[in-house]
Amino acid sequence: VGGIARSGWLLGLVNAAGIASGASVLDTNAAEFRRMAEVNLIGSFTAARAAARHWVEVGLPGAIVNISTAWAFEPSATL
Repeated sequence: VGGIARSGWLLGLVNAAGIASGASVLDTNAAEFRRMAEVNLIGSFTAARAAARHWVEVGLPGAIVNISTAWAFEPSATL
């Protein structure tokens, strides 16, 4: 936010937030799953949407990089 205030333009966005419960799928309740979805999905979407709106408003390009974890490609019994 400070960079936008100084320059008036956001160059890029890196979405790197992510959480996991570490609990078994069978032991994860709906509230914990919602919390993970809120951070991992909704948070990334909200940040990307805000960045895109900024770029449209100022009429300049930008870039979004979404970073995941290697765990996304590893089967696991836990979330």
